[in-house]
Amino acid sequence: MISITGILCPVDFSDFSRHALEHAAAIAKWYDAEVVTLHVGPTPAQMSPPPVCGISAALPIEVGEEEQRLMRELDAFVQPYAMTVRELSRRVEIGGPVWQILESAKELSADLIVMGTHGHSGFERLMLGSTTERVLRKASCPVLTVPRAVVSRDPNRPLVFKKIICPIDFSEASLKGLNYALSLAQENDACLTLVHVLERPDSGPIDDAPHPAQEPDWYLEGYASDRLTSIVPPEASKWCRLEKKILAGKPYREILRLAADRQADLIVMGVLGRNPVDLALFGSTTQHVVRAAACPVLTTRG
Repeated sequence: MISITGILCPVDFSDFSRHALEHAAAIAKWYDAEVVTLHVGPTPAQMSPPPVCGISAALPIEVGEEEQRLMRELDAFVQPYAMTVRELSRRVEIGGPVWQILESAKELSADLIVMGTHGHSGFERLMLGSTTERVLRKASCPVLTVPRAVVSRDPNRPLVFKKIICPIDFSEASLKGLNYALSLAQENDACLTLVHVLERPDSGPIDDAPHPAQEPDWYLEGYASDRLTSIVPPEASKWCRLEKKILAGKPYREILRLAADRQADLIVMGVLGRNPVDLALFGSTTQHVVRAAACPVLTTRG
């Protein structure tokens, strides 16, 4: 199984990061982990108004004063979650968000980064928000992204992952994702659906248009089903409900379709890709799933 003792949760005081913190707190409670909240403030050059005709319009803001102000704001932001986890720490850094998040994760030996996806309408689906996209590409630990759609969840309901989807392509990364999926399913008494997608040459171009589901080849379906059975520990059925699905088509489309049909609470997946170029670009399948999923997505690397 897995061990999660430290969770890093970057926040920017928005509703998106508030719900990310809610997820971080819930996971920390299940694993008795510490949560470190991180807010990255702008540099003095970014805070100061641009000069007019070469003359500065205002005195530069002192970094120390700004850090103190941000720490007070961070204290107020995390206060509702202070009693829900074993330890909740606060951290303010000044500089580039991506670099500070990655360096903080490294310094803290974080087992997990939890962050919201930001952006607006169609642009968000393309880029996720540059900070989230770049952290996903570069982080060495698993990352849980909490999308816009989760902001509308009922705040009176406890946060649980009762329906978990775990795509498997039998790569090292996806098998690592399976370990996380099994562990989270155990913590939530969940239904865990393992899905393998048989990609067809005629699956069509990568786009957002709807495509009909395809029937898998019966021989390949049986082979993939046997492989799925072989990678699951026999005792797993004692702590969660397991289901296997073999689908055919473009992997990201079928994963998203299944998650929507099952109203999944979580997708757990390794960085999936068909070739070294895909994997170098974060895994094209994983990118599309993270960008379009209506539920949180936990991504792992091999």
